Amino acid sequence: MAHFNPNASSKLARAVASVVDGHLPPLTAVDRHLPKPEKSKTNPPRPATPAAARLSPRLRAVARLMAEGKTNPQIAATLGVTRQAIWKWSTRPDLLAEVERMQAELLKLSGAKLTAIYRH
Repeated sequence: MAHFNPNASSKLARAVASVVDGHLPPLTAVDRHLPKPEKSKTNPPRPATPAAARLSPRLRAVARLMAEGKTNPQIAATLGVTRQAIWKWSTRPDLLAEVERMQAELLKLSGAKLTAIYRH
């Protein structure tokens, strides 16, 4: 049967009081060999949302027509809105980014088609 050791209990009481006061006890030989926890952010950054996902269906249609080279009056007539609305929307950075993305994709597809034509 274990015997009560007053010296050990006072040592434990001092350690608990030290932690309560905000002071951590010194590391022991065992503590030094424990694996260190991985540090991770508590609020990791959200993945970037593509511009197209933030645009309404109407604005995606505007971007597609702009990428195809349609003029503002042509786009307005196609979608049944005013030319002023098209002009206003055409200043939006997210719409312009989507137009550039679509134009780059169209250019890439055109280049692939031309390459295929000239290989045959």
